[in-house]
Amino acid sequence: MLAKRILLITVLLSSLNVNAYAMENCESTFENTSCYTKTIRDIFHYIDQDFHINKATKDFHEVENYLTEKVPGFNLQDFVLDEYQLMDRNGIYYLYYKYVVNGYETPYYVMVYCENDIPVKYYAKLPSAEQKQAMKPAQVFNMDDKIMEAKKKAVEKIHGNKYLKNCTLESQKVTPKMDENGNTFLYVSTTYTYTDDGDDVITGVDKYEYVLQCNL
Repeated sequence: MLAKRILLITVLLSSLNVNAYAMENCESTFENTSCYTKTIRDIFHYIDQDFHINKATKDFHEVENYLTEKVPGFNLQDFVLDEYQLMDRNGIYYLYYKYVVNGYETPYYVMVYCENDIPVKYYAKLPSAEQKQAMKPAQVFNMDDKIMEAKKKAVEKIHGNKYLKNCTLESQKVTPKMDENGNTFLYVSTTYTYTDDGDDVITGVDKYEYVLQCNL
């Protein structure tokens, strides 16, 4: 039982860490959607028109046209819909459009709150002209090699935990990200499984940030 508790604590701590290089040289400023939701209070803009949207067919063109008119800087060339946010939670879901620069996800977005396929309100967190100037990533040569190295280091981080040395790697997803200062990272999400002392198979997800460019 003690070993199980130590293992659980270790896994939780591992999932909260970022790589040492990033901690020493660049502090990542990415936030998750739950953090955004907690800080958004009465700054939503209510939608005063009736729109037809269909989550099943992903037909959102009416509300997207509305956002293009109402939100300065919003366009479907620079924003990518995060389909994970389309997961229905008791009839509630979000149209979450991430602002992307040269293939890098940024901390900026436009989010539409929907209930039962009705867009109710939206919130936009967009960069200023100054911030747009800062977010100009340098060209990265041999990106495929960088991705392979990031994946490898992510696995080394997991295997650095003595309780996970024999875990099974299930999948890895690499997402290029950039903060508001133009610092760029490869964000590696690694899913793994391991068997605990009771022969139960446990699934874990580890997060790792590989620094590409750091503007100190």
